[in-house]
Amino acid sequence: MDGNLDMKKMFKLRVLLIVILIIGIAYNFVSQEIKIRSQRQEIKGFEQKVKEEEKEHLYLTTQNEHKMDDEYVIKEAREKLRFIKQGEITIIDKNQ
Repeated sequence: MDGNLDMKKMFKLRVLLIVILIIGIAYNFVSQEIKIRSQRQEIKGFEQKVKEEEKEHLYLTTQNEHKMDDEYVIKEAREKLRFIKQGEITIIDKNQ
């Protein structure tokens, strides 16, 4: 009988160890899955930010190219700095 009792205790101990091992593996799997989902969301946020920055870069590049155009520079110099071409006469309106 004593040997039979020891066998039952050993069997229960093995079952308990297997259950603990399964619980540990399941916990580890779930925690890793949560981390992976969080990182995927973070990656999506970064990808969105990259798209926004690329649009901003394209806009600024286009603006820079436009402002480097000779016609634009001449127009801005005439309007904002009141530059005139050689031979032109400036008329100043005192009412403005």
